[in-house]
Amino acid sequence: SQLRGELKSKVQNAVIGHYGVHGLPKSKLKARIAALLHEHAYVSQNPDKVSLSLLSVQWLRKRGEATGKYAAAFNPVPLPTLALIATAIECALRDYVKGFKEIRRGVNEFSGDSYRGSYDSHLCTLQRQEQKHPQLILKL
Repeated sequence: SQLRGELKSKVQNAVIGHYGVHGLPKSKLKARIAALLHEHAYVSQNPDKVSLSLLSVQWLRKRGEATGKYAAAFNPVPLPTLALIATAIECALRDYVKGFKEIRRGVNEFSGDSYRGSYDSHLCTLQRQEQKHPQLILKL
């Protein structure tokens, strides 16, 4: 869908700087990506900063609209939205799994068929966190 495509494009730009992979040689890039993807480590490395950054870029500053226009819909941020962002981050990181950005069509499509399991896993984790620590989720 168009939303997934837009989100993946924005995430691809954000993950390079956020996770410190810009300019790494191929071998180090491969190792860094593998480490980030291992047990979803990319989520535990300052998730609120990257998630909120992507949230604001995707939905709160769209095509010159006022930042606050959608603010009420994201206070607190819905768990499915956070799960979608985490899944998009995984997809963007997987573009670099070979040590370079591979963006050929069909190689790593951000589709429901390809990433449903990952999305469900992120959503389940967030729901468990919300039950254990509701204030943590509200802070996002």
